[in-house]
Amino acid sequence: MIYKLSLAVISLLFSIGTTSASTITNNFSFFNSSNVVIAGGSFSYDSAATGVIGYSDLETFSINVLGQSYDLIFAKGLAGADNYVYFGFDTALHTFVPFAVEGYDIPVSGILAATNGWEGFFIAPLPGQADPAGTISDGKVTAYDPFTSDYAITVSIPEPSTWAMMLLGFAGIGGLVYRRRRNGYAVA
Repeated sequence: MIYKLSLAVISLLFSIGTTSASTITNNFSFFNSSNVVIAGGSFSYDSAATGVIGYSDLETFSINVLGQSYDLIFAKGLAGADNYVYFGFDTALHTFVPFAVEGYDIPVSGILAATNGWEGFFIAPLPGQADPAGTISDGKVTAYDPFTSDYAITVSIPEPSTWAMMLLGFAGIGGLVYRRRRNGYAVA
């Protein structure tokens, strides 16, 4: 009886020890207006994580920004001390989340950041995303290096459907103006 009980306890402990949550890995890239990758990397987190996750929730993180490589150890090492450090990823929407990142100077809108102003990287919200700090830096990707400071701006190109809607809107407004003038109404 004790043999069967100890065997059951050992098998239960073994099954608990071998059961592990799965890890989700995401790869990402940021392109410039010429479709050249200017920043890219990957990160992984426990599949049980929900909502918006940050650096503290990540198991791995790596990014290459304009030729400079950074990892999770670098990002976590800059936490605090008035540095710009932020990672926000919505696990439900599978997108980076903009935030007003506090640092050594004024708050700046960012979606990925780990910099002290001398080294590191900073990626501003992409065109069309919210700008919580009102810094109007759509898509600015910056790599800080003690010897160089490079940046590139990603520019979004409207989709054909966006162009079509815009042209239809202009045509509609033009038609209204034409009709009003023809009927003798003043256009304000």
